[in-house]
Amino acid sequence: MRKLSRQERDARVAAKVAAAQEVLQTEVASIVTGDDWIRFLELQSRLHLYSPNNVMLICAQHAQGYADGRVTAPHPSYIAGFRTWQALGRTVERGQHGYMVLAPLRYTRRVASDGAGNTRALTPNDALAPGEVEARTLALRGFGIEHVFDRCQTTGRPLAEPPHPHLLQGEAPEGLGRSVLELVEARGYTVSTVPDAGRLGGANGQTHFDAHSVVIRADMDDAAMVKTLIHDLLTAPTGPTDSSVFPL
Repeated sequence: MRKLSRQERDARVAAKVAAAQEVLQTEVASIVTGDDWIRFLELQSRLHLYSPNNVMLICAQHAQGYADGRVTAPHPSYIAGFRTWQALGRTVERGQHGYMVLAPLRYTRRVASDGAGNTRALTPNDALAPGEVEARTLALRGFGIEHVFDRCQTTGRPLAEPPHPHLLQGEAPEGLGRSVLELVEARGYTVSTVPDAGRLGGANGQTHFDAHSVVIRADMDDAAMVKTLIHDLLTAPTGPTDSSVFPL
């Protein structure tokens, strides 16, 4: 295979970056409604190590892969490069296509300065003049393309699942619940319960600032209820507030 020249390699990279930018333009234009923004923010929270532009690129390419039947999950989950997946004991499946992401290209910039405050840029072959000192910083010269893969495009060693919060179980220390309740009521708030989290939109409790009331789900152990009440004690203001509801 013929070795590409520097100009040919640069032209290929520029064409790939231009293709990625076209995808980005389409994706940005598709975010119109509040629901669109909510979906994007949910995806951004999952892929928080990537920039918003790269999240849009990953999600657009993953959606196309799902539509084509190349991936089994409708939304991306864990994203990493080929070598990272290998280090985790997983292998990219044959026939899978990596997702393009924009990767910053940086270089080391050399700057010489003298005692009078004069500065000059140094090329790699330049030497310092008498009385000059050199400073080096990383500078951005553009973007290239790298490829990443979703977990569902790989096979191998199972990944450790992230920890999830659990409700406290059992009884709280004797007298703690009553003491916290008295402190909450001393701030002018009433405390009541509802049967389950379904009445609170999935929350363990809610503070209604305007009504000066606290509502807690009753289908938790005593320790979890007291913990929720302590959370309320720390968030309930002693003065007026503009917020009306705070989930616990």
